[in-house]
Amino acid sequence: MRTGLTAFCITVALAVSAPAARAEKSFTIPVDKDFTDLDLTWSNGRATWRGVWTVILGPDKKIALCGAGAVMDAGAATVNAKWQNGMRLKLNGKVIHKGIGHFTKLKSTDDPRKAKATCLSTGVAAPKGKAELMLQSSPMNERF
Repeated sequence: MRTGLTAFCITVALAVSAPAARAEKSFTIPVDKDFTDLDLTWSNGRATWRGVWTVILGPDKKIALCGAGAVMDAGAATVNAKWQNGMRLKLNGKVIHKGIGHFTKLKSTDDPRKAKATCLSTGVAAPKGKAELMLQSSPMNERF
């Protein structure tokens, strides 16, 4: 079966408060109302990954990408990994981070909204003025 995924973009506002965590590149925070749903759903309606994500200012005062998610179809694990590696976080049109493989890995029965999300610092400071952040996937055509 050939299925397709079209590119998608989501724009979020950068949270201005940092979580209480050690100044490390990777840290966890509880999922809250500021997280956005993120699903990998193919043109045939088959969902193979489900999760949540957000962008915050981390303890290092740099933009951090946070998320948690679950593989919903183990038969599509390779496709899911390819999709996760292909994700790009853009700041005002420029790629500042590649991949979402650092997201907390959940069981398919877990509710992502009740999880702890793993965050990873991008090492990029928030700009003064407008900050348009976009999490974007590239188009994919896969057989599975």
